[in-house]
Amino acid sequence: MTRFVLPITLAAGVALTACGTDGAAVSPSAPATSATSRPTADAEPGTASASPGTTRDLAPAWADSLAREDVTIADGTDAPQAEGRSLEIPAGWEAEVWAAVPGARLAAWTPDGTLLVSTGDRGDVVALQPTTDGQAPTETTVLDGLDNPQGLAFADGTTLIVGESTTIASYDYADGAATGRRVLADGLPGGGHASKVVVVDGDRVLFSLGSASNRDPADRESTPERAVVASVPLAGGDHGVIARGVRNGFGLAIAPDGTVWTAVNQSDNQPYPFDDATGLYGTEDRDYINENPVEQVTRVEDGGDLGWPYCVPDARDGIVDLPFVNDPEPQPPRRSTRLRGPGAHGGGPPVSQRPARPHVHHRCRRRHARRRRDRHDARLVEPRAAPRARHRFPPVGRRGGHARRARHPRQWLPGRRRFAVEAHRCDRHRPRRRPVRDG
Repeated sequence: MTRFVLPITLAAGVALTACGTDGAAVSPSAPATSATSRPTADAEPGTASASPGTTRDLAPAWADSLAREDVTIADGTDAPQAEGRSLEIPAGWEAEVWAAVPGARLAAWTPDGTLLVSTGDRGDVVALQPTTDGQAPTETTVLDGLDNPQGLAFADGTTLIVGESTTIASYDYADGAATGRRVLADGLPGGGHASKVVVVDGDRVLFSLGSASNRDPADRESTPERAVVASVPLAGGDHGVIARGVRNGFGLAIAPDGTVWTAVNQSDNQPYPFDDATGLYGTEDRDYINENPVEQVTRVEDGGDLGWPYCVPDARDGIVDLPFVNDPEPQPPRRSTRLRGPGAHGGGPPVSQRPARPHVHHRCRRRHARRRRDRHDARLVEPRAAPRARHRFPPVGRRGGHARRARHPRQWLPGRRRFAVEAHRCDRHRPRRRPVRDG
């Protein structure tokens, strides 16, 4: 029997449901049932486009032949919430509540055949050791005191990866024990859709870093960037972005052909995105919101962009090989091609990415004042080298960016006043004497 285990939320509790089938017609690691396309990586911001490749042939043969089966409960499992329940599963499969784990979130099989289950806010990672068919497993605690553990994955069969609220950590796993904690990435943002799901891809760990909001484009400009699938080296180090526009990729997996897949939780209260005869464009139509936008199961490619929050999946013609339409509200800003300074309105890179403003030498005070009045529309200029000083005596100070040099050899004059000459860098201005009080 092939066993497929997944967490199922049941009324007031969470149980683990094991689905099995006689034979090997379907692999538990096969790609998801509703494979979708994505906006192309080089699409214009705010313009929805479909992937050039089709994913229709990846849909399993039994996607349209589901059957509703009653859920049974394994002996020794306390799951009263599952009594009288049923599930739609592929024809020939059976559904059984195998174990009841309060707060169960995600699960991963160990190399020795034990199932590890994360418990989120409980802070534990629980091990379920199978016994015999129809019997509840033996339960032990592998890790406790963690900060909202979610994703679990194995590397090389002996290294356990755990995604916590703000940390990606690894452990040495052997004989049912996890030891030797090592932090791979720390200081990751929490809050919002911050649950870290992990999967190992070669020498790197991929993890989800969901948005902090429902549909706010500011998440794409935050530091670090939110609504992404990111990666960190298996040995630890700085993390980098793999794909953008993934609102909440709660679920990551590697397909047999090596491609990365994720399950995306889409926006809530999505305004009607179709400018059609219904006249509902841009409004929150409850009939549309109840079924849309559909939750995607899609490929994740390096440099890809799933379009959130600028694009919305269009499921009017089915849930496979989805096209996209523009969201009616949060369109990306139109940036000017003209180079503008940090004080300019509109255009230019984000404030956090703008270069430091260079010092600008001005010919006279009047031009300086005029430039300050027009600062909002001033262009950056390269600083010019200051002209060589033409005065014999060393400077006695600086004021307002203009050199002030002693012009007269007599530093002290009657009345205990000292005179200095303030010379502009512009040769057309005559030097003028300015009294400087003693002290």
